Order: sequence, then structure tokens, then C-alpha cells
Amino acid sequence: MDVGKAIYNILSNDADVSLILRDGPNFKIFPARYKFTTSPALPFLVYQVVSDLPNMTKNGVSTYDYVSVQITMVHSSYSKLIDLSNKVRTALDYVSGTFEGVVVDKIFFENSNEIYDDNSGTNGLYQIAHDYRFNIDRSVSTEFDLNSINNLQLWLKKGTGITTDGGNVSNWTSSSLNAYQMIQTSSAAQPVHDASTDIVQFTNARQLNLTSNGTDATNIDFPTGAITFIVVLTASTNLSNPFQIIAGDGDTKIIQFFAPGDFFYLDSITSLVDGSSAGDYIANGEKLMLSWTYAGGTNGAVDILKNGTSIGLTIGATGTTGSYQINQIGVDGGAGTRGMFSGIHEIAIFNSLLNAEDLTNAQNDIKERNGIS
Repeated sequence: MDVGKAIYNILSNDADVSLILRDGPNFKIFPARYKFTTSPALPFLVYQVVSDLPNMTKNGVSTYDYVSVQITMVHSSYSKLIDLSNKVRTALDYVSGTFEGVVVDKIFFENSNEIYDDNSGTNGLYQIAHDYRFNIDRSVSTEFDLNSINNLQLWLKKGTGITTDGGNVSNWTSSSLNAYQMIQTSSAAQPVHDASTDIVQFTNARQLNLTSNGTDATNIDFPTGAITFIVVLTASTNLSNPFQIIAGDGDTKIIQFFAPGDFFYLDSITSLVDGSSAGDYIANGEKLMLSWTYAGGTNGAVDILKNGTSIGLTIGATGTTGSYQINQIGVDGGAGTRGMFSGIHEIAIFNSLLNAEDLTNAQNDIKERNGIS
């Protein structure tokens, strides 16, 4: 049952709850019995499915389930625990919608109780458990297949095709039909995978390299420069080096942004909104979807979109790149210590400019899967 995806999505995107449970680019929201690599700092929240009751009919298997869930909050302060409890209830009670593909008809808060523990008070540990009923509509299929759009070259789909070695990503297999793979054989250069959030965290010492079969290097070619590049990331911008290279060609930047100065780069084209202030488009710790679209050719149109909406470029709205290629995500040892410092959730790369309908469908699918409104 994917109800955990809905819980994480709702709570991590709630302004009040996320402020309390944020831990850098991640949130301290865990499934029960999650194996911590290090002990989480208080407060944190865990959830578990208690039961899943199908609504059986003589017409066939259940397409509508009643899922009972217990959510437990832990804090070192009793008064702050009560505050967190109230905020979690407000975020969840009577909510409906589609969250990362899970269709929630309605959530009902049922009861709450304080959990007694021998350590309570003595060690400063307080807990409250909530019981909820999630009404899940399983009859609705919301999954859109990006492979239905022409010219999809690489699709690093959220939480899909990731192979780890001690928590580090050694292989991220593309969900595109060509089944390309992004690999890294050096453990020191492997980005880190957070299994609870499916974030693949990069630094300027970590990168993934493109192969066609797991061993032989290959490139994604852009013969006219035309491209649609969509990435969902949790931004880390409070850094000494604000240049972040998302995708490159042999350590040469192709897709890059400068934050919090909010400059966007596509090969040789620099784009921005004249007069924009630092942090206008990319804030530290923010989860967002960025899209680069470029018509290619001579003086082709450029657009940068945040969460599906154009930021309205006033400089670099047109440009000429010529041909180029992409063969890596992140840069290990980029010039001037540049690299990718943010966490990546998903990437889709097309070597063409998508038409308006295809771009909308692609962005909506990726936003929904990643919980971006």
C-alpha cells in the first residue's frame, strides 16, 4: 500500500509541519521500523499501516480501500509536541486529492493518545499517537508514461532503477525505452541515496556517467541544440560556490544554475530576469521543478520554467548554441570547485523542444509524482 507516499507528500509540503520536521534538504518523517543510519534529532514522526480493509463487491476485487494508519510524533518538549500534534492533525484531517499517484478520497482523524514510556520525563521523551482512516480510491489510474512523448533520451524516474552500494548510487537505470544507465564505479564519487525520500544527493565530488549498457560510455546528442530538460531537485544554495552544474559533457557545463543569484545556463547561453533579487526563484532547502526549453538553431527561443510556469526571461530569451552533448549528471572536479550540490529527485531529457501539449503533460506527470503543486 502506497499510503506512506501520500503521508510524506502531504506533511513535507505543509508549511507548518515541514518547518518543524525539516532536516536540511530532508524531513524527519519515517515509516515504522525504518533503519536509521544515525539517530535522528528530535522531533521526528513515524507512521505505520495498521490495517487495509478492502471494499469487496460481487463485481470483482476491491477498487476502494479503508486504510487505518497510526502516526506517532516524538519530541523533547511536551508543549512543542502538543503544537506539532495539532499541526499534523490540521494538515491531514479531511484532506483529499492525489499525492504522488495515490488517490485519497478523504482522510479522517479518528483519535489521539499520549504514549507512556518509562523514559518519558526522565530522558525528556514525549510521544503522541494519532489514528487516521485513509479512504483510498484504487480505481483511478493517474500514471502517465513519459515514453509516449517522442525524443525522450533519459528518464531518471523518482525511486526507480536505483542500485546502491552502502547507500551510495552505483547505477541509476533510465526508464526511457533506450534503457540507458547512469553509473559510477568509484565509491568516493557516488552520490548518496536517501531511501526514505528517494533523494539522490550530489556534491562537487560526485557524478554519474552515461552508458548504453552499463559499461560503454555514450552521449545524448543535441545536433541543433534543441532541448527540453526537466529536473526536480531540493536545492542547497547556502554555499560558498553558488554555481551548480546539473548536467555536463566531460566536465564541461551544459545545464547549470547560479543560486541564489538566479542565473540559468544552457551551454553557451546565459539567461536571467533583469533586476531579479537573490533567491527569487531558488531558495535554500526548496523542493522545485526546473525546466530548460530551447528551440535550437540560430537565435532560438529559450525559456526557464519553475514548477511549470515561465519565470519570464528578459536577458538570454534567445540564443545560439550549435550542437552539444550530455554524458554526465553532476561534475566531479569541475572548474573552480563547481559541481552539483543539490539533491535530485527526477530528471527527464528530450533532445527536442516539446510542443505545448507534450510539455504540459510531461511536467504535470513529474510534478504529481514528486508532490509539487
